[in-house]
Amino acid sequence: MSKKLPPKPDTQKPAASVVNIDYDLCINCAICIRSCPVDVLRINKETRWLEATYWEDCMLCKLCELDCPEPGAITISADKPLGYVMSWG
Repeated sequence: MSKKLPPKPDTQKPAASVVNIDYDLCINCAICIRSCPVDVLRINKETRWLEATYWEDCMLCKLCELDCPEPGAITISADKPLGYVMSWG
């Protein structure tokens, strides 16, 4: 039996072009949530869909992207300014 998915959100919240979720490919399995070492991703309580709630904390490690069973459903792009990335220590 396949899991029934909630209706897809109209658009994703802007995440500064760092965390991109393709809702046409995402199966809402939450594997990426468990993969993220800094808890960037959450399931939105209203839409019941994945979103990059804390995208500012993304370390660009791409573990969510690598562990995702649906290629292209979540992608990480390194568009953060270098100074911002270096501030992580």
